[in-house]
Amino acid sequence: MICNAACLYVVIAGSDDHLNWNDWVGLAVFLFGFIVEVSGDMSLRAHLADRTPGKGKFCKRGLWRYSRHPNYFGEAVLWWGPYIIACSVYYGWTTFFAPATIGLLVRFVSGVPLLENKYLSNPEF
Repeated sequence: MICNAACLYVVIAGSDDHLNWNDWVGLAVFLFGFIVEVSGDMSLRAHLADRTPGKGKFCKRGLWRYSRHPNYFGEAVLWWGPYIIACSVYYGWTTFFAPATIGLLVRFVSGVPLLENKYLSNPEF
């Protein structure tokens, strides 16, 4: 978690009292990722709570209609927001490793591959 919060540490340590344009852009990117992640999680929760016979094992409502992993996408996007904010601070750009690490871990290590391998043999997936 320390790696992920590197952007936030830099912002806290080196920020001044006024907001720059990239502070607003970073906030917008963070909120977009957060909304996508929460929306994906809420759709999945509603799907799991629905006990309708024959509805199918996999969620196909909300953002799940367009992507198999909208909550992971939201998580990866969310962490670029603090990075964009950190870019307004001296040497803040050097914290690019924080959102890149999250994105790579979710996409190639802990998130997507685990689910893809779990349901690989299921034709409905």
